[in-house]
Amino acid sequence: MIKNYGDPDVKWEVSEQINLGLETRFFKDKLELNADFYQEIRHNVIELREVIPAHVGVEVSPLDNMGKTRSRGVDLSAKNTACLLVMIAGLS
Repeated sequence: MIKNYGDPDVKWEVSEQINLGLETRFFKDKLELNADFYQEIRHNVIELREVIPAHVGVEVSPLDNMGKTRSRGVDLSAKNTACLLVMIAGLS
């Protein structure tokens, strides 16, 4: 029974990433705004190929380069420290 074999046509999965970030503060650091933009593209995505019937006698399904994926998005955040500063000043 065959337990494992190689395929010379299967290539390594390749990833390209871009990350951009912006941090700003206003009103003497009382208001903070952050924005992050990201994108990731993966080429030669490796996936199990389920095309070999079980009766052939291969225990491991072969790997294959199945395609390309893209993930992208934006993360936004805002932080207000003015209320926190007032509370700390009141405790002093």
